[in-house]
Amino acid sequence: MKKLQAVLFDLDDTLYPESEFVFSGFRSVARWAQETLGYSYEASELRLRELFTNGVRRNTFNVWLKEAGNQDVKNIERAITIYRNHVPEIQPYPEVPLLLKRLQQTYTLGIISDGVWQVQERKLAALGISSFFTTVIFTDKFGSEFWKPSPEPFKMALDQLKVHSSAACYIGDNILKDFKGARIAGLTTIWFRNREGVYSDSALPSKEHRPEYELHSFAALEGLLITL
Repeated sequence: MKKLQAVLFDLDDTLYPESEFVFSGFRSVARWAQETLGYSYEASELRLRELFTNGVRRNTFNVWLKEAGNQDVKNIERAITIYRNHVPEIQPYPEVPLLLKRLQQTYTLGIISDGVWQVQERKLAALGISSFFTTVIFTDKFGSEFWKPSPEPFKMALDQLKVHSSAACYIGDNILKDFKGARIAGLTTIWFRNREGVYSDSALPSKEHRPEYELHSFAALEGLLITL
């Protein structure tokens, strides 16, 4: 096996807390609701946070507006558009910028991430860390056949970096989809089991989804990479 040359990362809940993006979007929607619908900014933001925290994830705006007596489909659609198109107010995990700076001295770095690609691009720009990465693949840009757990985005990254799969690893947080495709493509897989993340307690869907390594902090990552 070749010595490790490339380190690829997921984005959400791996390099930054995804909840920050969610709450940033809620703030934008709450401002719109205050300006357009006459709602209290503070009350709207608080209720949206409460719904999210209580597990209302895919229809948050529907529930919030229904509670306010507003079931206008156009307002629901407008809230979703504002959420998706807002300029995120987010920061990487505190350790990440210095970690990437150190890793960049030894490895080629990349990102492979699902999600609406325009939204993902805005997230990365807001985080201020894009300069560390030689390749960035937002799978949605290439069609559903590139969404994880497909091996295709990993193969694309290897082609772009001109690195053999045995000399690359992938670090992600979502055991439901992050590692199966990476394993098929031949990469070493590392689960950043982020205790704050949505998927930290997810059950393994199958043995094909099992990552080879599991970490709970960035502090252990550099030591592990040296051994690969």
